[in-house]
Amino acid sequence: MARYHISYTTLWRRIKDGSLPQPRINRNTRNKLWHIEDLEEYEKN
Repeated sequence: MARYHISYTTLWRRIKDGSLPQPRINRNTRNKLWHIEDLEEYEKN
C-alpha cells in the first residue's frame, strides 16, 4: 500500500511539475491522485 502511495504521489508531482506529459488515466487512478493531493494539503495545515 505504501509503495503505491509513494509512486502515485511521485507521478502526480511530476505531472503537476510538467516534467511528464499528462497521461490518459482512468477515473479510479485520477481519484487516487486527487485523494493524495488532498491528504498532502491537509497534512500541511
